[in-house]
Amino acid sequence: MKILTQYKGLTRANYALAIGRMFTNMGAMIMPMLTLILNQKFGFLAIKTALWIMFTGLFTLPANLIGGLLADKISKKSIIIVCDLMSITIYLICGIKDFNFISFLMIVAASIFQTIEGPAYSALVALVTPTGKEDKAFSIQYLGGNVGFIMAPIIGGKKANFKPGNN
Repeated sequence: MKILTQYKGLTRANYALAIGRMFTNMGAMIMPMLTLILNQKFGFLAIKTALWIMFTGLFTLPANLIGGLLADKISKKSIIIVCDLMSITIYLICGIKDFNFISFLMIVAASIFQTIEGPAYSALVALVTPTGKEDKAFSIQYLGGNVGFIMAPIIGGKKANFKPGNN
């Protein structure tokens, strides 16, 4: 595949970070699925669903700033590992048990952890990339993120078991 050969010459860390970004973005894409879950599974009206998703977004805004501060002060790898473990654990718990409103709140917490790790990813990519290959390194990050965005609704929709007309 010619599309993937353009990424030759990057470090193993670049490839690992791209895969990590893919999994992180799989979780980040859960918010659109939550709008359907709140609306169809819990019967929330559109306005109430929109308000809950908006408040979730407001809670994650400071997490990006916190992530930037942490990335400047402590190990970027540690931030990524801890935040990924926390968010993955939360998602696994939500995937195993029946979905209820507590699950929704847990997913909000997982989103906050994922947002915190974003600045650490960007900073670490810049640190591990060979000189002159920065464009390819950030390109593969973008590719990994988009693959995660594509896979998330597929997995989320299967778990939610949505069918046309199923309210």
